[in-house]
Order: sequence, then C-alpha cells, then structure tokens
Amino acid sequence: MATFNRVLIVLIAILAVGAAVMSFLLFQHRNAFRDRASVLAETVVSMVRWMDEDSNTDYDKEVTFGAADPVEGLPESGMLSWQKYLEDPQAYKRTLGEAEELSEQLAEQRNYLTENLAQVGFDLQLPVDALDVADLRDLSNADVYQDATQKVVRLGKAVHERSEDMIRTIVNTGTVAGITIDEANIRERNEDINADGETILKGFNHGGELEKFNDAIVSLNTRAQDYMATIAEAMNDIAAWDWSTTAESVKDPQTYNQALSALSNDFSDLNDRLVAAAAMEQQLQQARTELDEALADLEQVTKERDRLRKQLTGLAPSGTGPDDETGGDVGQPTYDLAGGKVVHVNHEWKFAILNLGRRQIRENIELLAARDGAFVARLLVTRVTPKISVAEILPMPKSDAQIQEGDRVLLPASIPETTKEAAPKEKAM
Repeated sequence: MATFNRVLIVLIAILAVGAAVMSFLLFQHRNAFRDRASVLAETVVSMVRWMDEDSNTDYDKEVTFGAADPVEGLPESGMLSWQKYLEDPQAYKRTLGEAEELSEQLAEQRNYLTENLAQVGFDLQLPVDALDVADLRDLSNADVYQDATQKVVRLGKAVHERSEDMIRTIVNTGTVAGITIDEANIRERNEDINADGETILKGFNHGGELEKFNDAIVSLNTRAQDYMATIAEAMNDIAAWDWSTTAESVKDPQTYNQALSALSNDFSDLNDRLVAAAAMEQQLQQARTELDEALADLEQVTKERDRLRKQLTGLAPSGTGPDDETGGDVGQPTYDLAGGKVVHVNHEWKFAILNLGRRQIRENIELLAARDGAFVARLLVTRVTPKISVAEILPMPKSDAQIQEGDRVLLPASIPETTKEAAPKEKAM
C-alpha cells in the first residue's frame, strides 16, 4: 500500500509538472494567437483605410481596431477587437464583410475601368495587338501596367492635338473659302436628359458646321473647274490670238501657275489692243457723225441751191453769160453755190467784207448774197487780198431784205479770163 502511495504521489507530481508545462505552453500559444489576431485586424483596418480613401464609402469608420497595451493594462478596442467578437460574433463578421465588400467593389471598378480604358484606346484606333487588356489588370509588374495605360494616354493626347489642328484648319480654310465656321458649334456636345432628370452629354454637335464647310469647298472646287474650263474654251475660241501658253497648261495643277502668269500678260496685251480699238471706234463714230452732219448740210444746201436757182430767173447782173444749168433766160450768168460768207457789213457806206481771198475771186466780179434760200443782195468785188475781199452792195430787184453778217455768198460758175487778167495786184489796205 505504501508502495502504491509512493507511486501515486510520483504520478501526481508528474501530472502536476505536465499540467504546469501544458499551462505554460498554452499561455505562450494564447499570446501568439492574440498577437496574430491583432496583426490581422490592424492589417484589415489599414487595407480598408487605403481602399476607402477618396471613395466616399466611409467603411473606414466602421472597420476599426485598437491593439491591447499590456503595460498600460488596456484591452483591445474597435469593431475587430476580441471583446466585440465575444459580445456579438455576427456584428464582428458583418464588419469583416464590409471590408470584403469594399475590396470586391474596388476589384469590379478596376475591371470596369480597365475594359473602358481599353475600349477608348481601340476606339481611338490604337492597334489591337498594341494593347493587351490583361496588362491593365496585371499587378505583378508595375512597369507593364504603367506602359499599358501610357499607350492609351499618349494616343488620347495625340488624337486631341490632331482634333485641334483639324478644327483650326477648317476654320481658317473656311475663311479663305469665304464662309464663317462657328468653332463653338464644332466643340459643343449634344445633351440628353435621363429618367432621373440628369443631363447626359453625348456626341459633338459638329455635323452642321462640317456640312457647311464641305459645301463651301465643293462650291469652290466647282467654280475653279468652271473657271479653268471657261479660260480653256476662250483660248480655243480666240484662235486668232497667239497665246503664250496652252489650254491644257491651265488645267494642269503642275503648270497652271506659269500658265496664269502668261495669261495675265496676254490679257494685258489684249486690253491694250481693245483700248486702241475702242479709240478707233470712237474716232470712227465721230467721223460717222460728222459725215451724217455733212450729208444733212449737203441736203440742206442742195435744197437751198434749187430754191436759189429758181430765183435766178429774171436777175440780169452785169457780166452776162449762158445759163444752161439753171434753165434761165439767155444772158443770165451761172452761179456756183460753193462760195463764201459775209463776215462784216457797213450799211452806211454800202460795202461788205467777204471771207473769199485771191484764190477764189477777182476784182470787178459780181456776186449774189443769200439767206434762208432767198437772195438778199448783189455784190461787186472792189478789192481782193490773199484771204478776204471787199465788195460794194448793189441794189437787189424784187427784194426788201438787207445783207447781214453770215449770209452765204455765191460765186459765178466761171470767171472770164479777161477779168482775171485785169485783176489788179493787191494794194495795201
């Protein structure tokens, strides 16, 4: 019995030592477990804080944790603390679920952005083989991810710069074409209202301006083609002119500059000839007018001659001769209506000055003065100079009219040679 008791005591001692060892080991493991749980909780809180930054989810206010401080004797705190787990395991799990939900939302958002970013790149005509969507999801290599995103960014910037250049070109070209392109309309976005009453921006409102620009360019090109065709046809029609270029050169974009320069010189020469022709036409018109006036005067003179010839009948001034032309009595002289004019009259001394000189008249020749188709006086030349002559005013039978300045003077159709020989030399007046 005593032996049994000794063995039992030994066993109890061994068990006590084992229990102590186990208790110590359990204590160490318990502390390690609590330390690991604290690290996990702090990690979850830190991850939520980073994921929640600028996301407006406010999960960081729900997922909280404060580690225990054995020195100060402070226990764990926050929604992920051991105490909260003991008090309400379901609430503890919900808190972890919020952290998990936030990570899922970020993953979905990342995938959505990845798909859209890739689609933007493809819509901007980034080659399909130049961008792998998987590279936009790959977090194992930051360089691969950054390179993939930079491809889309660079393409977007290049497309924007191209759009700006195209807008400036369209606006400037429109000005050259004679139209005004409203740049604001090209940049304006179409809008729509969704079911919630929110304004949704859609495509750009550039169609109207581009259509106007297109119409202006088409019209400009049509006019240019018509001008070239008209010039070419005109050159072919005016075959008499020796053109310094050809119609085909006008139509050729490579040579039309030189052709236009040559045409400019030809047009200048043509203009000079047209000006000269216009001057000649004006002179010809003036000559025609003068001819018409002369013909009218001739007709008037002819009528006046006929009337005067009828009045010559019965007149018998000295120096008789046959009157075969007038049909008058034998003994009447014949007169030439192409005579001169009276330039001065002195009724007191009964003499007149005529514009007939030595080449047309001689002294002692009898003349007739007429006005408005009627004889008004007889004149006897008494003095002749190279350019004028003086005549005595003789009575005019059957006429009460008086001679005046401007009256027509009729010369005899022939002047007797004896009279010409008897004409005295000019005396000084």
